[in-house]
This record gives sequence, C-alpha cells and structure tokens, in this order.
Amino acid sequence: MTLDELQTKYRKERQGLEEQGDELRRTQLRGEQMVMETEQRLRSALNSLALDGEPLHRAKRDHSMMVEQFQETIQLERRKINHKIENLEQTYRSEYQKRSNEKR
Repeated sequence: MTLDELQTKYRKERQGLEEQGDELRRTQLRGEQMVMETEQRLRSALNSLALDGEPLHRAKRDHSMMVEQFQETIQLERRKINHKIENLEQTYRSEYQKRSNEKR
C-alpha cells in the first residue's frame, strides 16, 4: 500500500467514525428533547390527578433513572467512538512511519 493509499484509507475511516459521532450527537439531542417533553407530560398528568406525593415521587425517580441510563449509554458510545479514532490514528501514524522509512 502506498502512502497515498494509506492516507486515503485513513481519511475514509476517520470520516466514517466522525459521522458516527455526529449521529450520536443527533441521537443525544433527540433524546434530551424527548426527556424534556416526557417530564412536562408526566408532571402535567400527575399534577392533574391530584394524587398524594408518593406516586409523583416514584414516577420522577423512575424517570430520572431512565434518563441517567440513557446518558450513560450515550457516554459509553462516545468513549467507544473516541477510542476507535485514537486507535485509527495510532495505526495510521505507525503505518505511515513504517512506509516512510521503507521509501528511504
């Protein structure tokens, strides 16, 4: 593989990983929007029922746990993508160095 081919391969793979990161960010924004809408509906529904505080607190607690799990999942996926990018860069630099030395 030539240096140009190596560089082209790297750029293509890097672009794919960056697109995955962009999609993850879009998913996070959609999720955050859904969280806000759900919180508003939940608050409205439970307040209109005029129940005692326990069902409201339980619903809020369950909702908070789901939000936290969503955020943890997003962070985990972001770390995976960043790790892949780091590995890709390291492999690229190593291969580039190796091929540059072979040219000499």
